[in-house]
Amino acid sequence: MKKIFFKKFLIPTTFLTGISTSMVLASCTANDSISQSDVENFVANKYSLTITSTNKSAFDLESSDITLTNNTNETKLSFESTLLNDLENPNAFISSGYSLDAVTNKMLAGEVLVKVKITFKDSKQTLSYDKYLFVKGALNYERALEQISDKIDFELPNLANVTLPLEKNISKYNHDLGDLKYNLNSLNLQLNNNTKFIVKTNNALTGIVKLVPIRYFSSKSQKFLYKELPLDQELVLHQQQFIPTLDVVLDTKQYLAPLRVDLSQNTKFANRSLSELNPSELKFEDLQNSLYLGDLIDLKTNQSITLPEFYKHNIIESINSIQTNDNDGQMVVNLTLRLPHLDNVQYFSTQGLTNYESQRVKTQLILGGFKNDKSSIVANNDIPQEANNIVTTTSSSNVLNDILEAFDYTSSSEFFTFKDQVNIQNLAFRDFANNNYIKQHTTFNEVALKDLLKTKFNNYASLINSLKVRIRYHDIRQREGNKNQTIIPIDLVHVIDSNKYLYEFRTVNFVVDNLGLNTNNDKWIQLSSSLDNLINDIKQNPLNVTLANKFLTASVVQNTPVEQLSVSQLNKLFKVSLSEELKNQLNTLWEENKYISNIFVSKVRFDANVHKLKATIRVALSDNANEYNQLIKQIQKEDPQASLTLVQAQEKLQNTSRSNLGKDIEITLNYANSGLENYLLNEQLASLVKVNIAHTNEAHYNFEKFNLADFTFTKPNNFSYLQLVSHKVIDAKNVDFTFKAIDATNQKEYQFTKHFGLGHFSNIFEEEFTKNNINSYNFIAGPLTKQNLSKVNAQIFSLYGSNLLTGGYDELRGFYASSPSFPYQLHLGEDYLAPNKTAIVAPYDGEILGIVYHDNVSKANDIAEGVGTTLLMRVKVEDMNLSPKDKELYFKDSLYAYIGVIHLDQEQTFNNKALNISSKEIEQTDSKGNKTIDVYATKFDAQLNDYVAITPDNPLKVTKNQIIAYIGDTHENGGWMSHAHVSVIVSGERNWNENGFWAPKRDYYESRLKTYNPDSPRFNWSGIRVPGVAFNSGDLSKQRNLQAPKVDPQSGKVIIPKEDSDTLYSFTIFPIEAQEMRNGLRNPNILFKLRTKETYAFDISELFKINN
Repeated sequence: MKKIFFKKFLIPTTFLTGISTSMVLASCTANDSISQSDVENFVANKYSLTITSTNKSAFDLESSDITLTNNTNETKLSFESTLLNDLENPNAFISSGYSLDAVTNKMLAGEVLVKVKITFKDSKQTLSYDKYLFVKGALNYERALEQISDKIDFELPNLANVTLPLEKNISKYNHDLGDLKYNLNSLNLQLNNNTKFIVKTNNALTGIVKLVPIRYFSSKSQKFLYKELPLDQELVLHQQQFIPTLDVVLDTKQYLAPLRVDLSQNTKFANRSLSELNPSELKFEDLQNSLYLGDLIDLKTNQSITLPEFYKHNIIESINSIQTNDNDGQMVVNLTLRLPHLDNVQYFSTQGLTNYESQRVKTQLILGGFKNDKSSIVANNDIPQEANNIVTTTSSSNVLNDILEAFDYTSSSEFFTFKDQVNIQNLAFRDFANNNYIKQHTTFNEVALKDLLKTKFNNYASLINSLKVRIRYHDIRQREGNKNQTIIPIDLVHVIDSNKYLYEFRTVNFVVDNLGLNTNNDKWIQLSSSLDNLINDIKQNPLNVTLANKFLTASVVQNTPVEQLSVSQLNKLFKVSLSEELKNQLNTLWEENKYISNIFVSKVRFDANVHKLKATIRVALSDNANEYNQLIKQIQKEDPQASLTLVQAQEKLQNTSRSNLGKDIEITLNYANSGLENYLLNEQLASLVKVNIAHTNEAHYNFEKFNLADFTFTKPNNFSYLQLVSHKVIDAKNVDFTFKAIDATNQKEYQFTKHFGLGHFSNIFEEEFTKNNINSYNFIAGPLTKQNLSKVNAQIFSLYGSNLLTGGYDELRGFYASSPSFPYQLHLGEDYLAPNKTAIVAPYDGEILGIVYHDNVSKANDIAEGVGTTLLMRVKVEDMNLSPKDKELYFKDSLYAYIGVIHLDQEQTFNNKALNISSKEIEQTDSKGNKTIDVYATKFDAQLNDYVAITPDNPLKVTKNQIIAYIGDTHENGGWMSHAHVSVIVSGERNWNENGFWAPKRDYYESRLKTYNPDSPRFNWSGIRVPGVAFNSGDLSKQRNLQAPKVDPQSGKVIIPKEDSDTLYSFTIFPIEAQEMRNGLRNPNILFKLRTKETYAFDISELFKINN
């Protein structure tokens, strides 16, 4: 036999057992060399790392705890793993590209960094490269702390007479004594093997040292994994305190203390520097809040001596008078100086605990730097100048986002009113929503709505006045988390380009409170009343919220922006606890009514008050009487006397509830000096800065082609200075900006990073295609009729400069029916318009469950009815690249997400070389003689040496970004522009709501998938059918007769039948939320971010001037 060596060539994976990629390295004759990219493509994900020790933290793992499995079956490849968890050796992480902080945060979350060295070696060459991977499976911060005992098993030392030296000598220039500490080296802080003291307070200004005992998980992790042990009293050492004075500032023989003035906020002196002004031009009022102390200048050496920023900007208590001299260009300022930041400070003296009284001195100081000033030492040269990309205006997109945040779920009573003084509590929602009640008995006042918006955003009055507003009638619904609130969605529309019919809009969910409250059953009314009483009691007995320490913060956050955190993450960072009185009240509600509460932080937001945030607390009550009765029946079969406490019931019911409601209350939290301070301060400062992109917004910008000239940054009023320091492009849809700012109130300087962009996303089209078609505008097709559909053509691609347009999810459409009077059929997927034959890729690693072309031979397809070829794939939710918030909000308790695509090209999809698939067909005739032909996809089975059907039980594995299909032509999608219809369905049997309770639902695909097996006599192609359109039979009947009955304004009941009425139906109410709750439907753009709330839109009817 001829000797063979390693070479690359294409081989179908189906012929190679255990290999799952279409491009592999195989044996062949030759002298061809292998490149690193060849090896990387071959290896891909065909090796795995696992942590075998289940009871160690990432800090404690050893090499023997890591197992590497090689699944390549290739003898010329070898793998070697190296554990990287020694934080004392930061150089070990340099080559990985990860910072020490990033590695530490991952370790706190239970992940460890491993370097894998991959080597290919044959007789001709040796090639190796390194891969760095984080491996999950170690104990995270929370689980490690659960294993630490808090038992006090030691004696406290006697430290009453201990005297401690300072860490460093006091400098007369060092006025920032908050950082001056005592040296604790003389203390033995170790109590036993895993217990020691840590220093909680060490401040020479107060003379206080506080020690706290901690117990740590292990010696290697003691800096991170520990818990404080409870003591009956604090262990405090009282030391000599050191109080600063103003002496150095007043030593005029040795030092000059010049004044500085910041005129950047004074419009009188816009575009003028101090050197252009005479001292007399600057009035007394101009100096208020703008004068501060400059750095000291040593008169002997002429050297500058830096003072702390807070000291310089807060030492001036008041300006008493000024004297100007234009000839020498200087101003003498008479003022009162006072040592700053010492208010409410106490220290220990011979008299015991003493309140510190700040030294206060009246003096004269010089403000120089004016015209004619010849002295260089007092030049006003330390005021930074802002770049021209720092502005005070903001983009329309940011304005709309601000309005949305401020008014979402607020009352509509100012502009959406009821006629005839209706008592809305007696008007049932079903009567409000049916029989054309809204059109007959409500008034929508656009002017009043705009006036309402201007109460909070009067500085945006011009833009608000230009808005078009419209009720999104079909999405009127009861709020899922509180059906006492009826949602009235309002689109706020801002025209971007009238020539191209482009606009942007935001949908604000305003609410009508307590509509139909009195029409509910007595149990619901009682539940509503109990919730109101509970909220009033909480306001009287405020909740206690404990903020996480820095290690728990690092473990939870993992560099996630605060707006992308899940609710479960927020409640690890902000732990809500109740007073004993409230706990007793909740126990009473359980005993008397079988009510269970859920009280938690649902979101946080920031305003301009630095170090403070607004936390939204969701307070929810659930009536679990029915669930309890079912549960207790089962328990009492074994013990007839058994009962359940509130805690026991919560454990067994696990938040299941069919009847619950909740409301929000907002509290203010101060996060200064907490473990969350660094993280939240960055997030708060970042939230204050608005990013503006010229002529577009983040939905239509490719950040990989970043040009700084495209951007401006809106400086908030509470910053006196803002500067862009740097930017870092993350990917095509995201960028990080790093800023430096000076607080206008206390002149503190901050540096912070703002994440900007669309967040986590995956591709449904090839990456380059998506990047090159960033203007994926939202096309509105709703009013189009079947007769006009063919008028829509590909010229819209050239008009908008994009071969990709998006739209359809949650849109009522008129072209699926014959000549409807108004759209009433709800589109359940997203249509992505793209040229014929455009490739579709797997957005994640997953499995194709089937590809089928169903041809109903006996029925001629009408326009808009074609399905073309269908593909259904299944993805594990854990493998999906989503923010923690989106994963919890849309996929909680779901193992899988099903991604379905229709309108595919039959020929190219079934002959996809990348998948190495083929096809077969099956012909069936039903009892009525209707003939169907189904063409289904097959894959090669090496054991059978034949192609077999791809089915849910025999799926085809695919990898992320692998081409899986191609868009079909007009005849495969119902006779209009080529596009892919994509639907997303989640698995599982639980519907979670905003109250943190769940109700059961059906799993949409669980039973359906069993019917998709072409080898079965009961084969049904619709087992992998993709949801397309839904409608209500009642809305169908309205198309035949538009007359609506007249209804009573008070009750909504019919008083004049439709036959005798002169009112007409003109819209349907059919919210997408009902489909999402029933079938697990999700908006595909959650995954792909091809259409977001910022996406520009256009109406196809207006564009083509179609009269529907």
